[in-house]
Amino acid sequence: MRLQLETCRAVTVPLLWGLVALGAEAGVGVDPEVPMAPVSWALFEAPASPAVAAAEVAGASPERLFERARALAAEGKAREARSLWEALLAVDPNEGRAAMVANGWVITATDGPYPEGRHYPAWSPDGTRILFGYGALGCVRLQDGQVNSIQTDGTKLEVHRWSPDGRYVIARSIVDKHPHVRLWRREGEASLQSTDRIPQPYEAVQGEFSPDGHRLLLSGVTKVMGAERVPMGILVRDLVSGAESLVRWRDAERPARNHASWSPDGKAIVFQAYGSQKPADRAVFAMCLDARQSPVLLSGAGGGNCALPRVSPCGRSVAYHREGGGGPETVMLARIDGDGPPCELAEGRQPAWSPDGTMLAYDTPAGIVIAHLGGMPPSPFEISASAVGEALRVEVRNTAEVEHALTVGCRLFDAQSMGIASGPLCAAPVVVPPGKGIRGEVGLPPGPGAGARTALLTVVSATGARALALVRLEPRP
Repeated sequence: MRLQLETCRAVTVPLLWGLVALGAEAGVGVDPEVPMAPVSWALFEAPASPAVAAAEVAGASPERLFERARALAAEGKAREARSLWEALLAVDPNEGRAAMVANGWVITATDGPYPEGRHYPAWSPDGTRILFGYGALGCVRLQDGQVNSIQTDGTKLEVHRWSPDGRYVIARSIVDKHPHVRLWRREGEASLQSTDRIPQPYEAVQGEFSPDGHRLLLSGVTKVMGAERVPMGILVRDLVSGAESLVRWRDAERPARNHASWSPDGKAIVFQAYGSQKPADRAVFAMCLDARQSPVLLSGAGGGNCALPRVSPCGRSVAYHREGGGGPETVMLARIDGDGPPCELAEGRQPAWSPDGTMLAYDTPAGIVIAHLGGMPPSPFEISASAVGEALRVEVRNTAEVEHALTVGCRLFDAQSMGIASGPLCAAPVVVPPGKGIRGEVGLPPGPGAGARTALLTVVSATGARALALVRLEPRP
């Protein structure tokens, strides 16, 4: 069975830029940001992707097409590479390679390893930093490789996640031999300050902010009821109202669940499930939170200890790691709808997607490695943007054969990876016919907005398809 995310009934999930309106009253995980004004979008004729010379395609072997396309992608020429990926898919007899190309899972280049960084890589929401560690945390700044040790009140932290606005981290610590998660406020580049933004630390194995920052997804929750310790499984806590709800799950073979992670629209989760009889046989599932569809097995029937699934920012792919069978730990990729078998990416563990979904960081014995991914794009939209004076010039192209009603959102981050401005850039969805595009200029807000160093653009279709792009901004006076 495939998981059809577009049929999941929407729970109350504001879009990413809903953080602005609720920041002050929520008092949790999000802080007020400068609102960004909607943009006037103009329709334009979008040229097709640049074609590679016919002579380069004619008679070329699949291996030659693959290597040439990968080289173009590594040079940053993704649009030029696309015609070669398409030509390869038409002739490639290698089903495994074709699946990697079709889903955008081809490694085109790698960065690292970063030997100072080990364990649980977690990208900052602006893509400029990776938080890592197990007990003692560190943070590597990717621009120059500088590593800072993170100072706390002495608490040893692990299994950490950033808030969407970059101002908070949720992490696990061990208290009286039991795991607890709590929120920590970032204080500058290298310090975390404990906060009472939730009533008390949860006894849980992992916590993660929802994409809008208004909810927490807590895994492996245990509640103490009198003299009893009662396992609760996966729980969602609303940070605004304080309401809690359990994520229901019934599976006789694998009744226990752990390490749940959100889909980017907040309507579905992925998690690992296991049973006491086979604790080293963990499988990865995806399910809609409204439970209108049966959960979908993503990790295949091959067994193995599969763990720590994470959904890509576009919502189509799931990364996790598999161990067992005497071989090395392996980063795996699967489609969230369960279409096709999972594929091996590289040796490593604990994968984490970059905010725009173009890279995957993972832990290895030599340090954290960053894989740049290529192949067919996961979205029917192409985003390009550049800073022009006091504005951000944005173009979105519809490469599909059908029209799409699009909304565009933006969040601006400062040099410390903290959100300072955000908002929807469309007063209403904009209908973009096939082969067309929209362009507009986003005014960068004055005041705190002048400190913006990165913009994260998010394009979402009424069908649920999405694309993201990160844009680096130069300092402004």
